[in-house]
Amino acid sequence: MKTHEIYRAVLSLTTILVTVCCSDNIEKYYDWPEWPTPSSPTVQDVTIGPLAGSSGEITAGQDIKIKATVTDLHNELETIGISASIGNRQIVNRTFETDGYEHLIDIDVKIPFIANMDSGEKINVNIAATNDIGGESVYAIPEDQQPVVMRPAIPSTIYMVNPAGENISMQLEPGEEYLYKSNQDISSFGNEFKIASALTEEGKPDYSLPVWGQTDGTIQTIYSENDGYIIAENTGDDEIGGYTFDTYSFSVASLYPAVTINASSMVQSSYPGYKVAKEYLRFGNDVIFEGFGDIRTSINPTFFTYRSDNRTTFTGINGEYDILLQESTGHIYIENRNMRHPDAMWICGTGLGFPQMPYVASIAWLWNTPSDYIFLKKAGNQAYTAIVYANSSYGFKFFKKSNWGEEDEEWSSDYTLLPEGYMAVGDNGFGVITGDCIPGDKFPGPGIYELTIDIDAKTITMELIEKTE
Repeated sequence: MKTHEIYRAVLSLTTILVTVCCSDNIEKYYDWPEWPTPSSPTVQDVTIGPLAGSSGEITAGQDIKIKATVTDLHNELETIGISASIGNRQIVNRTFETDGYEHLIDIDVKIPFIANMDSGEKINVNIAATNDIGGESVYAIPEDQQPVVMRPAIPSTIYMVNPAGENISMQLEPGEEYLYKSNQDISSFGNEFKIASALTEEGKPDYSLPVWGQTDGTIQTIYSENDGYIIAENTGDDEIGGYTFDTYSFSVASLYPAVTINASSMVQSSYPGYKVAKEYLRFGNDVIFEGFGDIRTSINPTFFTYRSDNRTTFTGINGEYDILLQESTGHIYIENRNMRHPDAMWICGTGLGFPQMPYVASIAWLWNTPSDYIFLKKAGNQAYTAIVYANSSYGFKFFKKSNWGEEDEEWSSDYTLLPEGYMAVGDNGFGVITGDCIPGDKFPGPGIYELTIDIDAKTITMELIEKTE
């Protein structure tokens, strides 16, 4: 009986509560915000090519047209970014604001003629877009659709033009593809100038063709009279006989008097079996080797470019160097044991050697004599290179100085090794990375290679020059 009474009491209380709630006068809010539909922009209908009226081939220095449609069905667009690169060198980077649900990209972009560019390199274009709720997307042109760019044709005569408007011609050196040299009296010309592929009737640089100047300390192609002049080295210590200009690397060298190294004047080195001559060398110096026989098979091609007979051009950075003749092989080594990063880097290990016959993998985890290690030439802001002989069991480390310590092992976890499969990261057999560079599964075999470590780009490149077996 009591149970039924309790049940009726609960029912009555529930009815009262429902009645009160339903009859309560609560003001309803009708302006609740609408939650946005999550979305990301879509990039489509992308085309890249020469401007209308131009030939189908893209040449560095000309404008190209980039067209695309960017849409978002649910949210308004906010920003669009367009970037382009050739290899790992960025050439375009633009970002702009927009609105609405659709944006048609139709812009002209100049493809600059840049240093160290080969004909046939691909232009990689990325288009990034964001909407007003933070949705984003990036469209990358597929590699098989990336347009290629060609180097512009450079005439065999180009011109230096100084701020006074005077000009001096430079001629392409015999047998060279990129190296030009001035052949006129420059005693009153000065060391500031632009370099022009052609001149106007008034004797000024013709900016419709490649013209080189200097911006932020870097030689690059320029496009107007207001751009800066190249400032060539002039220490005042020696009389400059002229200038050279390399249209591949965009490097200018002052032609100081030639340096002659005579084998009969060399003295015994502190290294057993080596003779030495000490010389101050500048980039671009003519270096004449007297009494060494056929220097084509004895010079170190990392630092010397063979010209003719006994004449070479020095391609390293300015400095005091030891020129070392290994008496048993006739190989001519060059080094400065005091040079260290950022002016130089070094390699020690096994399986590498001097890049001239007889090919011997002489380096041996030692720092005793020049054949025990490799001296790398500075070839860029943070790039270092050496031409070496490599066998099929090489293993080496990069060093920031010419002795133990300061191994540069960051590359082993963070760098890209090129070409893929030529090199690999060594370990101790138990999965622990040692920081050694060892042969990869696609290593072509014994040969002459150019090794380059680029710290800025985080790459190590091993370019095959010639197989020896």
